[in-house]
Amino acid sequence: MDSSELGLGGGKVYRAGERAPAGHYARVDRPGTVITLAEADRLPPSFDGTVALYAPVVRAADLVRR
Repeated sequence: MDSSELGLGGGKVYRAGERAPAGHYARVDRPGTVITLAEADRLPPSFDGTVALYAPVVRAADLVRR
């Protein structure tokens, strides 16, 4: 799925259970929830009966370290 389908601009959107590269991911269906994957792994489920959707995010602290 592409984030433009959700009105979020371009980029990939991952569903819960999909493998994603290491990084930070924000739930687009529940603002305020950010998941950090230290290495490539599957994104977690919502546990509330809905399919969680995640978009990669860049944190300011990560930009400073580069």
